[in-house]
Amino acid sequence: MTWLALFAAPAGTVVALLLREPSQSGARALVLACSVLACAVVVVAEWRPRRLRPWMVVAACTVPLSVAVALAPQGSRDLWGYAAYGRVLVTYHESPYVHPPSEHGDPVIDRMPVEWRHTRAPYGPAFLAVAAAPSALGARSALATRLWFQGLAALAAGLGLLLLTRRGAGPGRLAVLALNPLVAVFVVNGGHNDLLVGVPVLAAVLAAERRRWVLAGAALGLAASVKVVGLLPLVVLVVWVWRRHRRPAWAVLGTAAGVLAATYAVAGGRAALAPLGAEAAQQSRASLWEAVCAWVLRSPRWFSGPSSGGLVHHWAPYALAAVGAAAVVLVGSGRFGAGTQVSLGLLAYLLAAPYVLPWYLGWVLPVLALGEDGLSAAVGSGYAALLLLVYTDGAGYTGAAHLVLHTMAWLVAPVLELAALAAVLAVLTRARRRDLALVEIRSDSS
Repeated sequence: MTWLALFAAPAGTVVALLLREPSQSGARALVLACSVLACAVVVVAEWRPRRLRPWMVVAACTVPLSVAVALAPQGSRDLWGYAAYGRVLVTYHESPYVHPPSEHGDPVIDRMPVEWRHTRAPYGPAFLAVAAAPSALGARSALATRLWFQGLAALAAGLGLLLLTRRGAGPGRLAVLALNPLVAVFVVNGGHNDLLVGVPVLAAVLAAERRRWVLAGAALGLAASVKVVGLLPLVVLVVWVWRRHRRPAWAVLGTAAGVLAATYAVAGGRAALAPLGAEAAQQSRASLWEAVCAWVLRSPRWFSGPSSGGLVHHWAPYALAAVGAAAVVLVGSGRFGAGTQVSLGLLAYLLAAPYVLPWYLGWVLPVLALGEDGLSAAVGSGYAALLLLVYTDGAGYTGAAHLVLHTMAWLVAPVLELAALAAVLAVLTRARRRDLALVEIRSDSS
């Protein structure tokens, strides 16, 4: 059964990548569901290694990752936005934090989604340097540009697997990242930069486990220099180090702050921080807050639409998501390993945030393999599977499967997200009770 699943997971992902027409969304969703199930079989059966070897899992993922790079992006066109910001920086010698791509007529910029052309760069300076590389190297073709970003995402996935293998992760743990169809279908094929956040976070956790504090801080500073969300695992890990080791937490925090200060100073200081709120007025499909708007407020786009409250109602869901992540930090830090702690913090935020896209799971998938009991991996992988299927519903598709996927997005997804948040809360509560029981035992024995 395990061997069959090891073959079926990447094979299903490849088939899904080849089903590219909107009219094939139903078949694509069915194939992806089978691929997710096969991935789950490998993860569960090999969480404690039995039959497979790590190299087998790594080898199995090379085919879908290669196909994902070879094919043009389907659905999202974010990589053209990355390239457009790079063109503004290199070709037009202007700061993409100040000048949006819409100010220039350019073949690459014309490929960028229209709704984002007037938006200044919401990414960190480290990633903009990477995004500018194709233009700096003289790449003019669309093929070379997309291969740069898709190849970069595939290399990031490979680096994450290398780090996990060197740490001694077994086949089941590797499969959480290697065989998850979301990685090939959305992250790599879409050329998204989210693994450029997730892999440095993984490197930071591994460095912290080995007490290499400066390296951990540098990796987290790099992650936050790609996307500002990298600040969340930075806070989680700093608190974890403080609870476990005290003073070294300052080394982690100081190094990360130094990397961030240096990169943002080069990028223009405060001007580079101004566009970071671009997603605050966005609300994604299958979000918990989408259900709140539709079921409670009776206004489908309340959090993303105009209001007399200004930005207050845009930021309210993010504030509550941050409170959830903070609860994980305050209650859980010191009770779990660094990998579990960072995973739970990121999952709490992703489950509660109003704007979450499938590729955002690239922030947490690499570090899920480090969990002690597998619960964080189960919650994270389940959420990834949910978003994978919901976003398979292609634009313009009106078949029978559209009704199923649409219902899953507005009805099933919020319920499952609440259940996942409850599972995270249960983990924290159980750990808290265990600590209290130990305190009582020690007090009785004394």
